[in-house]
Amino acid sequence: EKRKQLKPGFGMGAIARWIPAIDGIVSSELERVKDEESSLHSFFMTALTFANASTLLKTDLSLEEAATFIRFEETFINSTVMSDEDRVAFYKNPVFAKDRKLVFDFLRREIGERLSGKEVDDNFTHVIERTVEEGKDVDIQELVSEAYLLLMAGAGNTSKLLNCGLQHILSDIEWLDTLREELKSYSSESFLEGMKSFPMLKATTAEIERLFPAAPVLSRVVAKPFDFNGFVLEKGTKVLHMQTITHFLEEVYEEPYRFKPQRWLENDYSKKAQGTFGGSTHICLGMNLARVHIPIVLANILSNYDLVFKSEPDILLNFNYGVPQVADLMGVFRKR
Repeated sequence: EKRKQLKPGFGMGAIARWIPAIDGIVSSELERVKDEESSLHSFFMTALTFANASTLLKTDLSLEEAATFIRFEETFINSTVMSDEDRVAFYKNPVFAKDRKLVFDFLRREIGERLSGKEVDDNFTHVIERTVEEGKDVDIQELVSEAYLLLMAGAGNTSKLLNCGLQHILSDIEWLDTLREELKSYSSESFLEGMKSFPMLKATTAEIERLFPAAPVLSRVVAKPFDFNGFVLEKGTKVLHMQTITHFLEEVYEEPYRFKPQRWLENDYSKKAQGTFGGSTHICLGMNLARVHIPIVLANILSNYDLVFKSEPDILLNFNYGVPQVADLMGVFRKR
């Protein structure tokens, strides 16, 4: 039911209409931080949060408020894998409690204004309209959670994908030059027709998704007992489903641990060999948003900036069942 409620806000058509606006936000954020050393993860999170605040959930978000939303999102996600006891203690942390209050008070005010007649053309309006059209009682808390998801969901994962992918693009000079040549014709309007004019950028995005899947393993709970290879899994058993294992099988992807975007130009891989966003009825609702954000951010950076690292960048891999990339790189965007 929650997926049905949110689907109008995350549909490709609903997102694609905002491509020029998203491009403008990314461009202005790069201009804001240029020539200053920045945490790349923090920059990407901020740019994507502002992009969502200008499109999916149109609202006036200050830089300080955006930082609070980001801090809450990053810490809240970490708490989801804690034990019940540790999570309760974590929620009592004064800093977390203060951030949580600001975030949800902000969203309740926004929703209150919408329900009082404020008209806004954004994706969240489609979500509210669905509630009204189906004659459901308006549940403020449900709308708050839906507004939050439109504003913040997936921003951290997309930022980590960009962080890891960008380092590999910059380390492959030949591919970097090829990409930049292709992007000479880039404009936000050209993206409105999809990626057909930018096959190399599309291949780069696919390779980033493959090599650095944001959620390589998903946790599941057995609903009905079953036998798997001689092991009986009882109802309630917690299991890990590694839906991205195909990403690293040599029989599917030659040299699977190598960053090689051109493989996507040379092969036609099965959709089942790409598990970054899951699949079937549980496929990630934010997939369309990530696939709009990533190429727009890469196009803006590679077309207009050199990224200078003061020290050799190093991405650590943390292979737990959440986000695997610990990638807080520091760099300076210099205008080309």
